[in-house]
Amino acid sequence: MYAFKSKVRYSETGSDGLLTPVMILNYFQDSSTMQSEELGVGIEYLSEYRAAWVLNFWQLDIIQRPALGQEIEILTFPYEFRGVIGRRNYQMSGLGGEVLARANAIYTLMNMEKHVPFKPDEKMLKAYTLEKCLDMEYLPRKIVFMGEGTPSDPVTVKRHDLDTNEHMNNAQYVDMALDILPDINPSRILASYHISAVKGDIIYPLIYSGDGEYGVDLRSREGDSLCRVKVINKTDSNDM
Repeated sequence: MYAFKSKVRYSETGSDGLLTPVMILNYFQDSSTMQSEELGVGIEYLSEYRAAWVLNFWQLDIIQRPALGQEIEILTFPYEFRGVIGRRNYQMSGLGGEVLARANAIYTLMNMEKHVPFKPDEKMLKAYTLEKCLDMEYLPRKIVFMGEGTPSDPVTVKRHDLDTNEHMNNAQYVDMALDILPDINPSRILASYHISAVKGDIIYPLIYSGDGEYGVDLRSREGDSLCRVKVINKTDSNDM
């Protein structure tokens, strides 16, 4: 298990003075990256194999977003390796122990040069200690939208959207979707990733809504789904 403490900064908050949902995802992404770096199987090690852990699916459950200046602790751990698939949990808590957010993520280890799955070597498997998965509802990876989507204005992928693999960062898809949707306070965000966008790509969003659920299908010019994001509004949700 890997954990670190932080304090909510002004640059991480929205207009309501609370940590934004995308910044929660960024904290979680950072925690797993820092764990891998400390264990010696991080970005530099994977680059020797032209490999990277590619995110397939996020499930973020938000119980309470912390406020400006609030001290928080973030923890993460893998709980399953199966072939080229890795599953990992994340949790954000207040220093009093109250749980603020939890997440489940599914990754595939890929050879980024050949675009094929890459099986973890012995060093990678031995580096991580598998933990018992968190007590949370685990939803299926497939995201389905009902009805026909409403087109929104196209968005161009900029340089600041990219990660070290020169692909659009995972959290940026969610940020893009939330920026397109009405002003809502999410209790749950699901994101499934299909095709990586790169700098200069134009993304064509389709918006879906109904029964307290909102969705955005971020598509390529050809109509292929790059990423699907589903959001449940906290005020409309009875189960979170």
